[in-house]
Amino acid sequence: MEAQTWSRLEPDVRRGEILAKARAAFAREGYAAVSMAGIADQVGVTPGLINHYFGPKRALYATVLSEISARLPLMVRTNLGARRK
Repeated sequence: MEAQTWSRLEPDVRRGEILAKARAAFAREGYAAVSMAGIADQVGVTPGLINHYFGPKRALYATVLSEISARLPLMVRTNLGARRK
């Protein structure tokens, strides 16, 4: 078994990496099936670091949903009720 190597990243970079893996995991597996330990393994960090950045799983999930909803206007046409002149 290979020893795991750790790398220190800037907090914003690491936070983004965690969010990307969490977003993919929640989309693929659903909330109930996702574990903080599983996300941590995918990112190469400890579950405690995820907890440090986001709090418990529910808070991480809320952050993922908030991030997605903030981008919805960029992905969906939102001016359907506007009249053209």
